[in-house]
Amino acid sequence: MDAQAVKAKARELGADLVGVTDTARLNLHPPDPRWPQTPERIWSECQSIIVIARRIPAGFFRSQDLSTKLYTAQLVMNSLDRIALELSYFIEESGFLAFPAAQNYTDPKLKKATYGPLSLRHLAVEAGIGTLGLNLNLLTPDFGTQSVSSGDSHRHQFGI
Repeated sequence: MDAQAVKAKARELGADLVGVTDTARLNLHPPDPRWPQTPERIWSECQSIIVIARRIPAGFFRSQDLSTKLYTAQLVMNSLDRIALELSYFIEESGFLAFPAAQNYTDPKLKKATYGPLSLRHLAVEAGIGTLGLNLNLLTPDFGTQSVSSGDSHRHQFGI
């Protein structure tokens, strides 16, 4: 089992983007050391993080109906959860341990806001999916700046 096999399976399962990163660097250099969002907090034996992304359909950004927007975003997040679970099974069938991590979770001990155990955008950067823009949105070569002014733009939800 190598990163290429994992990436191929993730794409086969429906991921638009996928990256893999080593946890050692993430554990040593969290995005904000005051609020350490590190893999070792979740599982001390973790060696790699897999980051997957799906685009949200461009029409989402044109809808004026909040319930439609919430529904579409939830569908994308649900598909990421399904991909992450199936990818975990695939990895375990190869003799390794794996599990999906919560993508939409608030840890009340971290900044007392919507701040989960891992910073998904920072993981995406470390996994080579894109870079952070000045507004801390993820910029990807495949889907651009995620600006909503263009009909060609897409945003991503991230999962592990």
